[in-house]
Amino acid sequence: MPPGSTETVSVVVAMYNEEESLPQLFEKLGTLQSLKPRDWRFDFVLVNDGSSDRTMEVAGRLKPAEWDVQILSHAVNQGFGAAIRTGFASARGEIVVCYDADCTYPIEDVIKLVRKVLAGADVATANAFSDQGKVIRVPLWRRFLSNANSWLYRLVVGPGGKDIQVYSCAFRAYRGELVRELSFQSNGFGAASEILGRLILSGASIVQVDSILTTREFGQSKMRVLKATLEHFKVLWVLARRHLETRREKTVAAGWER
Repeated sequence: MPPGSTETVSVVVAMYNEEESLPQLFEKLGTLQSLKPRDWRFDFVLVNDGSSDRTMEVAGRLKPAEWDVQILSHAVNQGFGAAIRTGFASARGEIVVCYDADCTYPIEDVIKLVRKVLAGADVATANAFSDQGKVIRVPLWRRFLSNANSWLYRLVVGPGGKDIQVYSCAFRAYRGELVRELSFQSNGFGAASEILGRLILSGASIVQVDSILTTREFGQSKMRVLKATLEHFKVLWVLARRHLETRREKTVAAGWER
């Protein structure tokens, strides 16, 4: 970054019936504002995904006037992936961070993730399952599902993703142009895994950052296990086909080179 310039970091948050968790979220975002380096500025992009509670009203009331905040809204609930897609399209930053409205990861880790992208990575993803990471109060069945999910994704995307421990974690930082140009199909909770899988297959450089995962303190989880599981199988099928297409394209290109 040239001397004297400012790095814009967009923080995208999908919100669906998060009225109870919004005071905590804005408190965390305020902490993030206080921690940012002097040559950074935050562009917050909050996407209300057709909430039936007062999410939109509360977000508008809690938004500090001095912050750069976009509050976008879907007329009807479309799903986590759809909300993230809307957020990515409106994010203005050179780096785009996806953060969860339930605040189950430390907001301070946004700084760590962004620094990894500034250092040259295409994507920096939080990893609470590493040796230096930590998982607190998360039920064993959820840990099992996460590990099984990641094993399947590693199998499907091949060597490029063999070292990635967690695919379903949405807490990541990306180079902005990557996600603004990326096309992904999932509208639900499979989107985080599909995005990472597609970027791996495209050759993007991925780094993992030790983090801490805990359970939400306010509101209720919107994930339904059966629905999310079925969606992941659809995403795995899509990525498997994309992997085969990528291999075929490389084979054809190698033949032309010879």
